[in-house]
Amino acid sequence: MTNYKILGYIFDIVAKVLIIRQEVKLNDLPRMADFALWCEAIARAMGYRELEFINTYYDNIGRQNSEAIDNHPLGQAICRFVDEWEEDQNNWEGATGDLLERLDIIAQNYKINTNHKSWPKSVNYLTRRLNLIRSNLLEGPGISVTIDRVTSGNKKSKNTSIIRVEKIGPLPPLPPLCPPDKNWARNEDKISGDTLSTMQQISPPEDEQPHNEKGESGDSGGDGDIDSNRE
Repeated sequence: MTNYKILGYIFDIVAKVLIIRQEVKLNDLPRMADFALWCEAIARAMGYRELEFINTYYDNIGRQNSEAIDNHPLGQAICRFVDEWEEDQNNWEGATGDLLERLDIIAQNYKINTNHKSWPKSVNYLTRRLNLIRSNLLEGPGISVTIDRVTSGNKKSKNTSIIRVEKIGPLPPLPPLCPPDKNWARNEDKISGDTLSTMQQISPPEDEQPHNEKGESGDSGGDGDIDSNRE
């Protein structure tokens, strides 16, 4: 295939993306919303099924965050804490000090390294450390951590924190990926316009490969990189 045909193929994809982008409506968006919307439009223009890119993108985010939690002592303890709940329990709520005591016991039972600099040595540091990994916990193993400040009541409970830990659940399994050439004709039937008329005359490059199943990870807020140096 000549360079002119490759360039024409690229321009046709761009023209299709500009049309499809206006039709892409997603109820649940990651942090890099514009990136996700444009990539979803590009994937559809190249023949992939609707939401196929988004599902793969979320899966990649989840994998990266799960790996980050697996390598973080506090994240490990939180996951063990949730795993020990009864089958009918999906949340826990209590004072910061109560949670820290439970996590210290879990760390001891499972031999989690509490000498690591990322492990909270006091109640104040627990809320700070949790804030650093909240997005990783939510987008990885599916654990939601909410920290609320108590501003009323007696002097003992005033200005303390209440932490709620809730099991949301991991992302659902992905559908199998299909190479672009299998969906190309189907996608071509959905889109019409004079700017796309050359698409029928130009075939994809011979060495074109299907998308990587992991997709483009982008920025998920805490995608696999937890800053343990912060206090």
